[in-house]
Amino acid sequence: MNKLILIAVLTFTVSSAIAEIRINGFANLTGGITSSDDTLYGYDDKISFTDDSLFAIQISGDINDRMSATGQIIARGEEDYDAKLVWAYMSYDIDDNFQVSVGRFRVPLFKYSATLDVGYSYNWITPPQSVYDVAFNNMDGFRLSYGTYSGDWEYRAQLTVGDLDRLAEFGGIATKFELENFITGSIEAQRDWLTLRAVYGYADSTFLFEPFNPLLNALSLAGYDTLAEDLRVEEDPGVFIGAGFDIDVNNWFVSGEYTYTTTEDSIFPETTAYYINAGLRFGKFTPFITFEDFENEAEMNSQISQIASGNPIPIAPGVSIELRDLALGTINSFAGDRTTFSVGFRYDWDTNIAVKVQYTNQDDKLLDANDADLLRFGVNYVF
Repeated sequence: MNKLILIAVLTFTVSSAIAEIRINGFANLTGGITSSDDTLYGYDDKISFTDDSLFAIQISGDINDRMSATGQIIARGEEDYDAKLVWAYMSYDIDDNFQVSVGRFRVPLFKYSATLDVGYSYNWITPPQSVYDVAFNNMDGFRLSYGTYSGDWEYRAQLTVGDLDRLAEFGGIATKFELENFITGSIEAQRDWLTLRAVYGYADSTFLFEPFNPLLNALSLAGYDTLAEDLRVEEDPGVFIGAGFDIDVNNWFVSGEYTYTTTEDSIFPETTAYYINAGLRFGKFTPFITFEDFENEAEMNSQISQIASGNPIPIAPGVSIELRDLALGTINSFAGDRTTFSVGFRYDWDTNIAVKVQYTNQDDKLLDANDADLLRFGVNYVF
């Protein structure tokens, strides 16, 4: 189904060649280096220009007065600059307020979701990873967009319905990731200097993560088939809740986003994350500071709690100790409690070109080895 949608959209894109074609692009050239033996966001103590660098082209065309087609191709440094089609969708303007799109497009989970790869659109090198580091950004399906004014307020809302099926990197391991019956709804309200945003998402989640298998297999062998099935992430209900605000008055601004995610009946922990960002504008110069917090804690059901506490239900000799250690190791691998502080600046060097420098310090409260200091610098431009 997904391939059929993409083929249909691309067909419309080709047919729009007789109409006006618009070609836009953007690029991020980013370098970074950590202190001593630290590693953070893919960087280490050897300077690298790979992880956050990319080059992209977006092509759009009008099919008629109401219909248009859009495609976006991105070549990322971390993928050896192999070009990939990441967006391909057709849009139809129902009227002045409503628009429907079908194909592959960005999921509207965050404030900067639509421009996540466009470094020029924000002041950071990359948006705060505590919030924005998710396993997926795009989906296949349809999107209904609505915009209107009421008094001094401007409202924008989006409803997306579709699915997602892809390989994702999780802990450096390629993992099968599926979201079925994937639905998101977001609304944003803006008045003068204040913007408020809220989003809700739901999906039946399947997560085939190979490091889970030893624990699940051991539980089955020990007679805990029901428990193993409960912990398996297969078509389990997943929920995403987010909220954000933006205060922008004259030359100063404060913004923030908060997210909460949970996957029921699985080993996945509930996760909360947020950031607060503030800065000033002095002509072309924009310094800023950002604080981030990320925390998750696995909720073990009663049987896994007994195993992990060393007082399991009696089973074969020796297996209880193995299960205890395996359960603790697997569950603790998901534990997270860290704060991140960043300070940096953006300098608008010329038209559509920005130069940035950002220092980031991460404090991992559970594992000191994950503490890190990172310096990144880069140039972003659009055309």
